[in-house]
Amino acid sequence: MKTMRQMSASYSYTGRGDSPSVARRYAFAKTSKDRRVRIWMALSAILLCTTVLFALQDFFGHDLSQRVVSRSEIAPPENGRFYLTGEQAGPVALSPDGTRMVFLASGVGNVGNKTLWLRHTGELTPRFLKGTEDAAYPFWSPDNRSVGYFAGGFLWSVDVDGGEPYKICKAKFGGGGSWNEHGTIIFSPSTNDPIFRVQATGGDPVPVTRVDTTKKELYHQYPVFLPDGEHFLFLARTIYTNDKPDADSVYVTSLNGTERRSLFCATTNVGYSSGCLVYYDGPRTDKLVAAAFDIQNQVLLGEAKPLADRVQVNSRDGGAVFSVSHGDLLVYQTRPAGARNKLLLYDRNGIPSVPIGPLGVSNQYWEVRLSPDGNRIAYSVSDTTTSNLDIWVFDQSKGTIRLTHNPARDRFPVWSPDGKEIVFGSDRREANILDLYLMPVRAGGDAKLILSGSETKQPFDWSQDGEYIAFVKTVTTKGTRSDIWILPIKSGKEPFPFLQTKANEWDPHFSPDGNWIVYCSDETGPNEIYVVPFPGPGEKIHITSSGRTAPVGGSRPRWARGGKEIFYLGLDNMLWVAELKITRGDVEISDTRSAFQTFAVSYGGNYDVSRDGAKIIVNTDWLNWHVPPVILVTNWTALLEKK
Repeated sequence: MKTMRQMSASYSYTGRGDSPSVARRYAFAKTSKDRRVRIWMALSAILLCTTVLFALQDFFGHDLSQRVVSRSEIAPPENGRFYLTGEQAGPVALSPDGTRMVFLASGVGNVGNKTLWLRHTGELTPRFLKGTEDAAYPFWSPDNRSVGYFAGGFLWSVDVDGGEPYKICKAKFGGGGSWNEHGTIIFSPSTNDPIFRVQATGGDPVPVTRVDTTKKELYHQYPVFLPDGEHFLFLARTIYTNDKPDADSVYVTSLNGTERRSLFCATTNVGYSSGCLVYYDGPRTDKLVAAAFDIQNQVLLGEAKPLADRVQVNSRDGGAVFSVSHGDLLVYQTRPAGARNKLLLYDRNGIPSVPIGPLGVSNQYWEVRLSPDGNRIAYSVSDTTTSNLDIWVFDQSKGTIRLTHNPARDRFPVWSPDGKEIVFGSDRREANILDLYLMPVRAGGDAKLILSGSETKQPFDWSQDGEYIAFVKTVTTKGTRSDIWILPIKSGKEPFPFLQTKANEWDPHFSPDGNWIVYCSDETGPNEIYVVPFPGPGEKIHITSSGRTAPVGGSRPRWARGGKEIFYLGLDNMLWVAELKITRGDVEISDTRSAFQTFAVSYGGNYDVSRDGAKIIVNTDWLNWHVPPVILVTNWTALLEKK
């Protein structure tokens, strides 16, 4: 296999500061004799090279002038891991001229939880970019000198050759960006917004696209400027993302607000290079493909051709892990073949047991929940060939039973306090709209509809006194999206809203005494965890704030040990434990410490904790247990020429 240094000779480029006419600085000798000698030497060298070329061509039986496609693996920093998928991640980003790349890595010494690293494509050793802790979604400036990225609720830029990061504007957590030669940056600020524009020097961002609610759009992401710096591509997400493969689309539009045009249906990001659009064609071929693009008329030409198999896709945001330069370089991360995920049961010291339950390659685990006594595990499983989901229960003493056998999608199982029933969400009544159902925990039991409506409802917890079910309602009306609601299950009263804001609130859980609710919100940008009195009113307490040993940000909160602990996942999937002191009307954090590194999938209820905090079940991204390699491809456009 070629090393990076060896590969750098297989393509040509002019890096910043290089000059193609350096040789002119050295004048030939002025005597005619010297000129004749030098001319003779040059002609001899040309003749020798030509002779060797024809000899090799005759020996190997093919034309060596054809471009050779070569591939090489890129390693992460020493003792570190690539952080290209998960919460607030982002793919490797190649510079426009192909001379350098930036990527996110974690677990490297004391340089931060996750940070940006810079690597020259012709070198082996990367270096981290100082001050970019907790960065996400990097993208390059057109002059190859700076990188834009998102961190801490802002859009930033940093000179890759040195200098402090520069704060450009607010951006909750970002979803991709692009930078044109006129100093304009377009970016996706959150999962509630259209694409915005701002000058790289700073200022107030203004929207340049409009979320079309008539098409059930939720937000726009992954903008990419085309070469004219005026038109750009973007992906429109809808409420049907992950449910209907032809619901989301890639559009082309311009900064001046001209009408946008749909190019093709897609579920991930798109890149432009060498007259082609490059994207992951997941629903149809599961390949990274390239399609010729008429940039003047803004239409695709002919069929897309494959470039790579099993490209890694971030399940958290749908982004495919790849990048292209303006020339002939492509970089992507692979996704190994086999079952995507497995359920691992840990003790609180991070020691795992054997995987729970066999799972075929065509299946995938989703939400997972421990029973109140900690001896049973409810989980939903999808069949990727049919998109159907059903709920199963694993009993440590009795084995596995399948609870639901419905062609609809049954998800989000939540145990009753006594462990005899489960409430779950299902779209049995209307496709893509989850209602709440209740059923006994036994094979062959009947499910009963307990709450319906026009919006999707996801159950998350059942209070220990049996009185209330906390669920999240997802709406597409202006000003709100995911809100926390309460269903009084015993009294039969109407459900009522508990938290409704412009931010997204989700994953609510009752404290053991029923006096508090812990939940997750993106109101500050990155996901954060809060505790608030129930039923209220009262001030909320920030659990994942700065100033302590734990990093900023977190999700998936779980109560344990009678309310003395809250477990949660950090943005890098590290499991953390916050120790609490609860007094009248107040929650005080006495300590926060890390438990162990998980490799939890980034969707759904990806882990759970028993009431005593002794057992942790993790829906583990088995294929990322050992991080897949990153592949650098030179002369990738030659793949399009092959028959």
